[in-house]
Amino acid sequence: HEADIRRCAEKSFDPRPPSTGKSAKTVVQGVAFRQGETSPAVTGASFFYLDKFVLVSAGASIRLHQYHLDPSLTGPSRDVETQKLRNRMRTKATGSAGSPNQRIIASYGCGDGSSSSPIAFAAINSFLSHVVVSSWTDRTLRILDVAAGRFSRVIDSKFADDRAAHSVALPTTSFFVSHPNAAYDLFVTSAVSSGGVVRLWDLRTQESVVSLNGHMNRVHRLGVSVSPCMRYIATGSEDNSCYLYDVRKGQVLARLRGNHRDTVSDVAFHPLRPILATACHDGIVRLFSNS
Repeated sequence: HEADIRRCAEKSFDPRPPSTGKSAKTVVQGVAFRQGETSPAVTGASFFYLDKFVLVSAGASIRLHQYHLDPSLTGPSRDVETQKLRNRMRTKATGSAGSPNQRIIASYGCGDGSSSSPIAFAAINSFLSHVVVSSWTDRTLRILDVAAGRFSRVIDSKFADDRAAHSVALPTTSFFVSHPNAAYDLFVTSAVSSGGVVRLWDLRTQESVVSLNGHMNRVHRLGVSVSPCMRYIATGSEDNSCYLYDVRKGQVLARLRGNHRDTVSDVAFHPLRPILATACHDGIVRLFSNS
């Protein structure tokens, strides 16, 4: 990469063939958004409900987009510049009318008269789940129930942190690990508070159950990830390292330096293998393994 990397993510591959018969690249290339509807800027996007929808955070709301695959996009160019040109031509052709292959089917805002906006959100896409966990600028954590079409719970994190959480992560799934349903009532947040803090929350009690300190986070938005076995939590750090925490002991298990030359901005566990990926502001993605 020629510039700093801000995000990286894992992908859980289902052994069953997708219902559309298209590849993951086709899914990504088949999504377009209306020019007027994405202003202000989109701050986050994620596939949702086994790739049936796309969640987008923009402005003061979280939007649910429905899309279909465009057959003309089944063969994206291997040349980056050629693909960029195609994308610009496609955007210019649709103009303000927007792309016909998507539509917004729902939009979720605070609804309480406040000017709060979403900072980050997380949703499980590897199995059918209608829960979206989001962090907002008023230092609340809001649990969106898409099936009910409303926020079912609002957790006030002001008593835990003096800054709003800038990253949210949910447990990942793996074909080699099985967890009780209650395990997916947990989620993780990261905030620029007290020099950097990662918290494990329980939806049932609506409280922080584990607080993890040791990494450095004073300025940047740093990603956080939960291992498929749910024993470890990884986070980036501004001291050019990645920190691996032991959830049960509540302490640092390892500090992964890996010749990072700048802030480690995001992390992601591999869903099938004991591999951890780190994204760094020096433009390099690094892979760590226990072997």
